[in-house]
Order: sequence, then C-alpha cells, then structure tokens
Amino acid sequence: MTTTRYFDARQLFNCMPNYTAPDWSQYSALEIGAAFDNQGNTIGGQPFDAVGVFYSIYGRRWDGEAEVITDILVDGDALAIAGRLSRLSGLQVSLYRP
Repeated sequence: MTTTRYFDARQLFNCMPNYTAPDWSQYSALEIGAAFDNQGNTIGGQPFDAVGVFYSIYGRRWDGEAEVITDILVDGDALAIAGRLSRLSGLQVSLYRP
C-alpha cells in the first residue's frame, strides 16, 4: 500500500508570493538542489548529493534561469515535495548536478 503525504501551500510554495503556485508554463522542468550556510550567506545551487543544510526546488525557466519555488530541510521531504510539484505542474524533476 502506498501512502501519499499531504503538504500544504506553505511547504509547497514557501518561496513564492502569498504561498501561491507559480505559472507553470514559464518552466521547462523542475530541479532539486542543495544549499548551505556560509557565515550567514546562503550558498545555493549545489548538487543534490552535496552535504546541504537544506534543499531547494527550482523551476527551470525556458531561458535557462532558475527560480526557487520552495525550500525544505529534509532530503526525503524534498523528494516527496518535488514529486507532488511534478504532479501539479506536469513537469519532470531532476536532481541538480552541475
């Protein structure tokens, strides 16, 4: 039996205005990457398998730029939330590896 976890808008879209879903048509895909703190400065865009303090899910824009959609503290939750966002958006998810 598969259990589906429930995530609310504050978890799915915590980097978006008013916790609302973005316009999915502006993205070609979703990516998960790690980030860490360096003396108070966030260093994002790290490979998913890096030792991160937290994880971010980005929408990859058609022009190649990335926009952060949400930040997550636990890698397992990042994977589950990315799966949920993929189902909502119809976009594929990849693990960021520069």
